[in-house]
Amino acid sequence: MKLNDLIDKVASLPQLSGLVARPGQPLSISPVSGTVKPLLYAALLHKYRSPSLIITAREDEAKRIYDELKYFMDALDHSTAIALF
Repeated sequence: MKLNDLIDKVASLPQLSGLVARPGQPLSISPVSGTVKPLLYAALLHKYRSPSLIITAREDEAKRIYDELKYFMDALDHSTAIALF
């Protein structure tokens, strides 16, 4: 399975749609850890294509999520701009 197929599959999960039931409201996926978290972010960005802000507790976590999210979005050949602050 290609990475972009995996992201499409994750984006189509009904549970993911349930997380975003109220657009414009904060969304927390805190219980999720590791590479799964950036994969979920990529699926959400891919599916909803709306501006997003990801806040982390630590700078090293932000860098790791940024690197992995950029990898996933590049695999989708996605034009979404991603920045690390």
